[in-house]
Amino acid sequence: MTKKRAILCFCIYMTIILLNPIIIYADNSTIELNSSSDTSNLKPGDAFTVNIDIKNVQNLVGSKIVVNYDHNLLQLENKNLTIENITDFTNIDGVTNENIVDNLGETLFLFGINKDITPISEDITIGTLTFKAIGKGSGSISINSDSKIVYEDTDKNYGEIPYMTNDLSFNILGLGSISGNVSDKSSNGINNITVELLKNDVVAYSTTTSLNGTFSIADVVEGSYTLRINSTDYINYSQQVVINNGEATNVQIELAELVQGDMNNDGTVNIEDLVYIANYYGISSSDNSWNEAVAIADVNNDGKIDIIDLVFVTRRLNG
Repeated sequence: MTKKRAILCFCIYMTIILLNPIIIYADNSTIELNSSSDTSNLKPGDAFTVNIDIKNVQNLVGSKIVVNYDHNLLQLENKNLTIENITDFTNIDGVTNENIVDNLGETLFLFGINKDITPISEDITIGTLTFKAIGKGSGSISINSDSKIVYEDTDKNYGEIPYMTNDLSFNILGLGSISGNVSDKSSNGINNITVELLKNDVVAYSTTTSLNGTFSIADVVEGSYTLRINSTDYINYSQQVVINNGEATNVQIELAELVQGDMNNDGTVNIEDLVYIANYYGISSSDNSWNEAVAIADVNNDGKIDIIDLVFVTRRLNG
Protein backbone atom coordinates (compact mmCIF):
# COMPACT_ATOMS: atom_id res chain seq x y z
CA MET A 1 0.00 0.00 0.00
CA THR A 2 1.41 3.36 -1.03
CA LYS A 3 1.87 6.14 1.47
CA LYS A 4 -0.79 8.30 -0.26
CA ARG A 5 -3.28 5.44 -0.20
CA ALA A 6 -2.66 4.78 3.49
CA ILE A 7 -3.24 8.42 4.32
CA LEU A 8 -6.46 8.40 2.29
CA CYS A 9 -7.77 5.31 4.11
CA PHE A 10 -6.98 6.88 7.47
CA CYS A 11 -8.84 10.05 6.55
CA ILE A 12 -11.86 8.07 5.41
CA TYR A 13 -11.83 6.09 8.66
CA MET A 14 -11.63 9.22 10.81
CA THR A 15 -14.48 10.82 8.84
CA ILE A 16 -16.68 7.80 9.55
CA ILE A 17 -15.82 7.94 13.25
CA LEU A 18 -16.58 11.66 13.50
CA LEU A 19 -19.86 11.39 11.63
CA ASN A 20 -20.97 8.27 13.48
CA PRO A 21 -19.79 8.51 17.11
CA ILE A 22 -19.37 5.16 18.79
CA ILE A 23 -20.18 4.88 22.49
CA ILE A 24 -17.97 2.31 24.17
CA TYR A 25 -19.57 0.82 27.26
CA ALA A 26 -17.51 -0.45 30.14
CA ASP A 27 -17.61 -4.21 30.50
CA ASN A 28 -17.40 -4.02 34.28
CA SER A 29 -20.49 -2.00 35.16
CA THR A 30 -21.92 -3.16 38.47
CA ILE A 31 -25.16 -3.16 40.41
CA GLU A 32 -24.13 -3.23 44.03
CA LEU A 33 -25.92 -3.73 47.35
CA ASN A 34 -24.19 -1.84 50.17
CA SER A 35 -25.03 -1.13 53.80
CA SER A 36 -23.28 0.91 56.47
CA SER A 37 -24.70 -1.40 59.14
CA ASP A 38 -22.99 -4.50 60.49
CA THR A 39 -25.27 -7.12 59.00
CA SER A 40 -23.26 -10.02 60.42
CA ASN A 41 -24.58 -9.64 63.98
CA LEU A 42 -28.22 -8.62 63.69
CA LYS A 43 -30.86 -9.33 66.32
CA PRO A 44 -34.58 -9.85 65.67
CA GLY A 45 -36.09 -6.37 65.54
CA ASP A 46 -32.95 -4.70 64.22
CA ALA A 47 -33.45 -2.53 61.12
CA PHE A 48 -30.85 -1.74 58.48
CA THR A 49 -30.80 0.14 55.18
CA VAL A 50 -29.36 -1.12 51.90
CA ASN A 51 -28.20 1.22 49.13
CA ILE A 52 -28.62 0.10 45.53
CA ASP A 53 -25.66 1.52 43.62
CA ILE A 54 -24.98 1.45 39.89
CA LYS A 55 -21.29 2.00 39.17
CA ASN A 56 -18.99 2.43 36.19
CA VAL A 57 -21.90 3.03 33.82
CA GLN A 58 -22.25 5.28 30.77
CA ASN A 59 -25.35 6.89 29.28
CA LEU A 60 -27.82 5.19 31.58
CA VAL A 61 -31.42 6.19 30.83
CA GLY A 62 -33.39 3.51 32.63
CA SER A 63 -33.24 0.35 34.63
CA LYS A 64 -35.11 -2.64 35.89
CA ILE A 65 -33.63 -3.83 39.15
CA VAL A 66 -35.09 -6.83 40.94
CA VAL A 67 -33.91 -7.46 44.51
CA ASN A 68 -34.49 -10.83 46.18
CA TYR A 69 -34.45 -11.54 49.94
CA ASP A 70 -35.60 -14.25 52.36
CA HIS A 71 -39.01 -13.12 53.64
CA ASN A 72 -38.81 -15.65 56.49
CA LEU A 73 -35.83 -13.77 57.94
CA LEU A 74 -36.32 -10.22 56.69
CA GLN A 75 -39.30 -7.91 56.45
CA LEU A 76 -39.18 -5.06 53.93
CA GLU A 77 -40.04 -1.93 55.90
CA ASN A 78 -39.41 0.80 53.34
CA LYS A 79 -38.54 1.17 49.67
CA ASN A 80 -37.32 4.48 48.27
CA LEU A 81 -36.35 5.41 44.70
CA THR A 82 -33.85 8.21 45.32
CA ILE A 83 -32.70 9.03 41.78
CA GLU A 84 -34.10 12.33 40.49
CA ASN A 85 -35.79 13.39 37.22
CA ILE A 86 -37.17 9.96 36.47
CA THR A 87 -40.49 8.28 35.86
CA ASP A 88 -41.26 5.45 38.27
CA PHE A 89 -43.11 2.91 36.13
CA THR A 90 -44.36 1.07 39.22
CA ASN A 91 -46.16 4.18 40.44
CA ILE A 92 -48.18 5.47 37.50
CA ASP A 93 -51.86 6.20 38.12
CA GLY A 94 -54.10 3.77 36.29
CA VAL A 95 -51.51 1.02 35.81
CA THR A 96 -52.72 -2.25 37.32
CA ASN A 97 -50.26 -4.66 35.69
CA GLU A 98 -49.32 -7.27 38.29
CA ASN A 99 -45.97 -7.80 36.55
CA ILE A 100 -44.69 -4.50 37.96
CA VAL A 101 -45.66 -4.97 41.61
CA ASP A 102 -43.59 -6.37 44.46
CA ASN A 103 -43.92 -9.99 45.51
CA LEU A 104 -43.11 -11.69 48.80
CA GLY A 105 -39.31 -11.91 48.96
CA GLU A 106 -38.88 -9.78 45.84
CA THR A 107 -39.00 -6.02 45.23
CA LEU A 108 -38.75 -4.13 41.95
CA PHE A 109 -37.29 -0.80 40.84
CA LEU A 110 -38.45 0.12 37.32
CA PHE A 111 -37.71 3.61 36.01
CA GLY A 112 -36.68 5.75 33.06
CA ILE A 113 -34.86 9.08 32.87
CA ASN A 114 -37.22 11.89 31.86
CA LYS A 115 -37.09 13.64 28.49
CA ASP A 116 -34.35 16.24 27.97
CA ILE A 117 -32.40 14.94 30.97
CA THR A 118 -28.82 14.00 30.12
CA PRO A 119 -28.11 10.27 30.41
CA ILE A 120 -26.17 9.30 33.52
CA SER A 121 -22.47 8.49 33.19
CA GLU A 122 -21.37 8.39 36.80
CA ASP A 123 -21.68 6.22 39.88
CA ILE A 124 -25.11 6.73 41.41
CA THR A 125 -27.33 5.41 44.20
CA ILE A 126 -30.70 4.81 42.59
CA GLY A 127 -32.61 3.75 45.69
CA THR A 128 -32.66 2.34 49.19
CA LEU A 129 -34.35 -0.55 50.95
CA THR A 130 -34.91 -0.76 54.71
CA PHE A 131 -35.27 -4.24 56.20
CA LYS A 132 -36.14 -5.48 59.68
CA ALA A 133 -34.73 -8.74 61.00
CA ILE A 134 -37.58 -11.02 62.06
CA GLY A 135 -36.06 -14.47 62.65
CA LYS A 136 -32.87 -16.32 63.45
CA GLY A 137 -30.77 -17.42 60.48
CA SER A 138 -28.31 -16.46 57.77
CA GLY A 139 -28.84 -15.48 54.17
CA SER A 140 -28.17 -12.87 51.53
CA ILE A 141 -29.90 -10.10 49.63
CA SER A 142 -29.22 -10.35 45.93
CA ILE A 143 -29.80 -8.76 42.52
CA ASN A 144 -31.95 -11.00 40.31
CA SER A 145 -30.41 -11.91 36.96
CA ASP A 146 -33.55 -10.56 35.26
CA SER A 147 -32.38 -7.03 36.12
CA LYS A 148 -31.41 -4.71 33.26
CA ILE A 149 -29.53 -1.43 32.73
CA VAL A 150 -30.59 0.53 29.63
CA TYR A 151 -28.35 2.95 27.68
CA GLU A 152 -29.08 5.52 25.01
CA ASP A 153 -26.61 6.40 22.23
CA THR A 154 -26.37 9.69 20.36
CA ASP A 155 -28.85 8.46 17.72
CA LYS A 156 -31.48 7.64 20.36
CA ASN A 157 -30.88 3.94 19.99
CA TYR A 158 -31.34 1.83 23.12
CA GLY A 159 -29.74 -1.29 24.42
CA GLU A 160 -28.67 -3.17 27.53
CA ILE A 161 -25.42 -2.65 29.39
CA PRO A 162 -23.70 -5.80 30.69
CA TYR A 163 -23.14 -5.74 34.45
CA MET A 164 -21.91 -7.66 37.44
CA THR A 165 -23.55 -7.88 40.88
CA ASN A 166 -22.72 -8.64 44.50
CA ASP A 167 -24.74 -10.27 47.27
CA LEU A 168 -25.14 -8.66 50.69
CA SER A 169 -24.85 -11.33 53.37
CA PHE A 170 -26.52 -11.12 56.76
CA ASN A 171 -26.72 -13.13 59.96
CA ILE A 172 -29.49 -12.84 62.53
CA LEU A 173 -28.70 -14.10 66.02
CA GLY A 174 -31.24 -15.83 68.24
CA LEU A 175 -32.61 -14.32 71.45
CA GLY A 176 -33.39 -15.80 74.83
CA SER A 177 -33.99 -14.51 78.34
CA ILE A 178 -32.75 -15.02 81.86
CA SER A 179 -34.50 -14.55 85.20
CA GLY A 180 -33.98 -15.65 88.75
CA ASN A 181 -33.84 -14.82 92.42
CA VAL A 182 -31.03 -13.49 94.61
CA SER A 183 -31.29 -14.35 98.32
CA ASP A 184 -29.21 -14.63 101.45
CA LYS A 185 -28.47 -17.84 103.39
CA SER A 186 -31.84 -17.50 105.14
CA SER A 187 -33.62 -17.52 101.73
CA ASN A 188 -34.62 -13.88 102.09
CA GLY A 189 -34.68 -12.01 98.79
CA ILE A 190 -32.10 -9.24 98.52
CA ASN A 191 -33.31 -5.93 97.08
CA ASN A 192 -31.38 -3.61 94.74
CA ILE A 193 -28.57 -6.01 93.87
CA THR A 194 -26.98 -5.37 90.46
CA VAL A 195 -26.93 -8.45 88.23
CA GLU A 196 -24.67 -8.28 85.17
CA LEU A 197 -24.10 -10.51 82.15
CA LEU A 198 -20.57 -10.24 80.76
CA LYS A 199 -19.37 -11.23 77.29
CA ASN A 200 -15.60 -11.36 76.88
CA ASP A 201 -15.22 -9.49 80.20
CA VAL A 202 -17.44 -6.63 78.98
CA VAL A 203 -20.85 -5.94 80.53
CA ALA A 204 -23.46 -6.74 77.87
CA TYR A 205 -26.63 -6.63 80.00
CA SER A 206 -27.43 -5.33 83.46
CA THR A 207 -30.41 -5.09 85.80
CA THR A 208 -31.20 -4.79 89.52
CA THR A 209 -33.25 -7.04 91.77
CA SER A 210 -36.72 -6.11 92.96
CA LEU A 211 -37.93 -5.91 96.55
CA ASN A 212 -38.23 -9.69 96.80
CA GLY A 213 -34.88 -10.33 95.11
CA THR A 214 -36.15 -11.31 91.66
CA PHE A 215 -34.65 -10.12 88.38
CA SER A 216 -35.28 -10.61 84.66
CA ILE A 217 -33.42 -9.69 81.46
CA ALA A 218 -35.24 -10.15 78.12
CA ASP A 219 -33.93 -10.20 74.53
CA VAL A 220 -30.49 -11.54 75.35
CA VAL A 221 -28.45 -12.65 72.33
CA GLU A 222 -27.86 -16.39 72.52
CA GLY A 223 -24.46 -17.57 73.75
CA SER A 224 -22.34 -18.05 76.86
CA TYR A 225 -22.04 -15.33 79.48
CA THR A 226 -20.58 -14.75 82.92
CA LEU A 227 -23.27 -13.75 85.39
CA ARG A 228 -21.68 -11.44 87.94
CA ILE A 229 -22.82 -9.83 91.19
CA ASN A 230 -20.58 -7.37 93.05
CA SER A 231 -21.84 -6.01 96.35
CA THR A 232 -20.43 -4.10 99.31
CA ASP A 233 -22.45 -6.23 101.73
CA TYR A 234 -22.01 -9.70 100.24
CA ILE A 235 -19.16 -11.76 98.84
CA ASN A 236 -18.80 -11.22 95.10
CA TYR A 237 -20.48 -13.92 93.03
CA SER A 238 -20.13 -15.21 89.47
CA GLN A 239 -21.21 -18.20 87.41
CA GLN A 240 -21.35 -19.23 83.77
CA VAL A 241 -24.75 -19.24 82.06
CA VAL A 242 -25.83 -20.24 78.56
CA ILE A 243 -28.65 -18.43 76.76
CA ASN A 244 -30.41 -20.43 74.05
CA ASN A 245 -32.60 -19.10 71.26
CA GLY A 246 -36.25 -18.95 72.28
CA GLU A 247 -35.59 -20.31 75.76
CA ALA A 248 -35.89 -18.81 79.24
CA THR A 249 -32.98 -19.54 81.59
CA ASN A 250 -33.65 -19.42 85.33
CA VAL A 251 -31.05 -19.21 88.10
CA GLN A 252 -31.33 -19.24 91.89
CA ILE A 253 -28.48 -17.40 93.61
CA GLU A 254 -27.55 -17.43 97.29
CA LEU A 255 -25.10 -14.76 98.41
CA ALA A 256 -22.83 -15.14 101.42
CA GLU A 257 -22.72 -12.12 103.69
CA LEU A 258 -19.44 -10.25 103.66
CA VAL A 259 -17.51 -10.72 106.90
CA GLN A 260 -15.39 -7.77 108.03
CA GLY A 261 -11.73 -8.72 108.01
CA ASP A 262 -12.26 -11.62 105.58
CA MET A 263 -9.65 -10.70 102.99
CA ASN A 264 -10.04 -13.72 100.69
CA ASN A 265 -13.85 -13.98 100.87
CA ASP A 266 -13.90 -17.54 102.20
CA GLY A 267 -16.58 -16.63 104.76
CA THR A 268 -14.38 -16.60 107.86
CA VAL A 269 -11.62 -14.48 109.44
CA ASN A 270 -8.51 -16.62 109.98
CA ILE A 271 -4.73 -16.50 109.98
CA GLU A 272 -4.65 -16.22 106.18
CA ASP A 273 -6.43 -12.88 106.41
CA LEU A 274 -3.98 -11.64 109.05
CA VAL A 275 -1.03 -12.65 106.85
CA TYR A 276 -2.60 -10.80 103.92
CA ILE A 277 -2.77 -7.53 105.87
CA ALA A 278 0.68 -7.96 107.41
CA ASN A 279 2.24 -8.28 103.96
CA TYR A 280 1.01 -4.77 103.11
CA TYR A 281 1.76 -3.21 106.51
CA GLY A 282 3.23 0.31 106.27
CA ILE A 283 1.84 1.17 102.81
CA SER A 284 -0.37 4.25 102.40
CA SER A 285 -2.52 5.58 99.57
CA SER A 286 0.15 8.17 98.71
CA ASP A 287 2.67 5.42 97.82
CA ASN A 288 3.20 4.31 94.22
CA SER A 289 2.69 0.70 95.31
CA TRP A 290 -0.88 1.39 96.42
CA ASN A 291 -3.34 -0.52 94.25
CA GLU A 292 -6.64 -2.38 94.47
CA ALA A 293 -5.08 -5.41 96.16
CA VAL A 294 -3.47 -3.22 98.82
CA ALA A 295 -6.65 -1.23 99.40
CA ILE A 296 -8.46 -4.44 100.39
CA ALA A 297 -6.13 -4.72 103.38
CA ASP A 298 -7.20 -1.26 104.59
CA VAL A 299 -10.12 -2.62 106.60
CA ASN A 300 -11.01 0.71 108.25
CA ASN A 301 -10.61 2.69 105.00
CA ASP A 302 -8.30 5.34 106.42
CA GLY A 303 -5.88 5.23 103.48
CA LYS A 304 -3.10 3.28 105.20
CA ILE A 305 -2.25 -0.22 106.35
CA ASP A 306 -1.25 0.07 109.98
CA ILE A 307 -1.60 -1.42 113.47
CA ILE A 308 -5.33 -0.72 113.57
CA ASP A 309 -5.94 -3.00 110.58
CA LEU A 310 -3.89 -5.78 112.18
CA VAL A 311 -5.69 -5.47 115.52
CA PHE A 312 -9.08 -5.32 113.78
CA VAL A 313 -8.50 -8.71 112.18
CA THR A 314 -6.76 -10.24 115.22
CA ARG A 315 -9.81 -9.47 117.38
CA ARG A 316 -12.02 -11.39 114.91
CA LEU A 317 -9.90 -14.48 114.29
CA ASN A 318 -11.77 -17.78 114.30
CA GLY A 319 -9.79 -20.73 115.59
